[in-house]
Amino acid sequence: MTYSAILKSYGYTRDTMYVTIGMNCSTLPAIIWSFFCPFGFPVLGVMGVAFSTSLARLIGLMAMILIVRRRIGLHFSLKSMFHIQRTHLRKLLKIGIPSAGEQLSYNGSQMIITLFITFMGTQALAAKVYTQNLMMFIMLFGAAISQGTQILIGRHIGAKEFDAAYRRCMKSLYWAIGISLLSSTALSLSSTHLLTFFTSNREIIEIAATLLLLTIILEPGRSFNMVIINSLRAAGDAKFPVYMAMISMWGIGLPIAYLLGIQFEMGLIGVWISFIVDEWVRGIFMYRRWRSRVWTEYRFSST
Repeated sequence: MTYSAILKSYGYTRDTMYVTIGMNCSTLPAIIWSFFCPFGFPVLGVMGVAFSTSLARLIGLMAMILIVRRRIGLHFSLKSMFHIQRTHLRKLLKIGIPSAGEQLSYNGSQMIITLFITFMGTQALAAKVYTQNLMMFIMLFGAAISQGTQILIGRHIGAKEFDAAYRRCMKSLYWAIGISLLSSTALSLSSTHLLTFFTSNREIIEIAATLLLLTIILEPGRSFNMVIINSLRAAGDAKFPVYMAMISMWGIGLPIAYLLGIQFEMGLIGVWISFIVDEWVRGIFMYRRWRSRVWTEYRFSST
């Protein structure tokens, strides 16, 4: 992850993609071999999968090290790992720890919501899993735009080009919302056919299709959040997204999910409405934060 982040920050995003593809392509045959084991070899099962995955990641790490040396000219040694500038470490942790806290808050709230869904029955839980599997394809667009924007804004901030950073975020925001809206609409229109790959249960398909219809409203809000949150992180303003995440997820999203999904017996539709409210409320506050330009005071380095 560290070497991948270094390459991405220098703009070599394709290299990380090629390494990841290579790792996956090398892991897949090993996984198949572990379970089917031709020519009389013993079946390794889960242990074989774990070993092949670890080996592929080790090979990927070696490839990343070589690419970093070739592309950027950075050479790391064991000695350099123990000579860390405390000022830089302090600033890195100042951004990194809040970012991890936001993800922790999200994962925690999702666990509680999943607990709510288990009370709705196995069909509701299956519909949630199938829907979110399909939603992952929409989220990829927003994630790609937000990560690219984060790299570009980091460069603008480092060069003190605050107006350029502001404009870059706004342009990326429009693109992310537009692409998410179009892709979620296309997914919703073809939802019935896609869901048949997962199940033949008509009730589960109907529930999941309704959730994918609501995704047309949900995913633009998620992309809204991802672009601005990553932009704020690039500018060094990492604490505000964490505070908003805790307030919105735990103070708004969870109560609405419980009230609509459990108390009002709306089921997964109520849960999805809570997702929509959470994403758009946070998005609006993130948008106001970005427009205020308070983030110009949070630069990582003044040199």
